[in-house]
Amino acid sequence: MLNRQRSIKTMKTFKFQPVLLVLLVTLAGVVSATPARWKAATSQELRKLIPTRAPVVKENIETEFRTASGVTDGKGKFIAGVVMITAGYAAEGKYSHFFVTQVELQLGDITLQPGEYVFGYQRGQQ
Repeated sequence: MLNRQRSIKTMKTFKFQPVLLVLLVTLAGVVSATPARWKAATSQELRKLIPTRAPVVKENIETEFRTASGVTDGKGKFIAGVVMITAGYAAEGKYSHFFVTQVELQLGDITLQPGEYVFGYQRGQQ
């Protein structure tokens, strides 16, 4: 279930299952109407794109770079994601992944505009 929330700055937040982050990165090859040769981004490219601390509401939360993954179209556009280390932050248990896209993504009924996103989940009642 998609739950849009207000946030500070231009950060957009959504509540998703973490598995959807993997799906978003996997589907990156279908983002453009013109055929593009999307390929895995290098570690050096990801270091320029992924922040060491992701802005989440009022905090800057550390990212775990070794979990970073992304793709590039070879023309300077990227889609990437990384796990955030939320332990000890107010975001603990609410947010888990930082995601950035430099191209518009259409995923079913959801359109993600270019920008930075934070994804999270809520554990259901058992």
